Amino acid sequence: MIVSPTPAGLGFFEGSLTLVLTSMDIPIGYAAIITLAYRGITFWLTLLFGVISLRVLEHPGKLHEVKPEEVIGD
Repeated sequence: MIVSPTPAGLGFFEGSLTLVLTSMDIPIGYAAIITLAYRGITFWLTLLFGVISLRVLEHPGKLHEVKPEEVIGD
């Protein structure tokens, strides 16, 4: 277990995963690309989805204007 002083191990995780991949005979360039792609998908992309979801929930727009009769079809 690695303990990191940064949130979600930013920086430490990338360095560690790159070293682990290079120890498995993966070239350092490919290891860095794999590591950054993994971090981009697991951390930054989910953060982006969360921000978008928060904005939609804060400002629902037309969701409040729809009447139940319009949805049911009466």
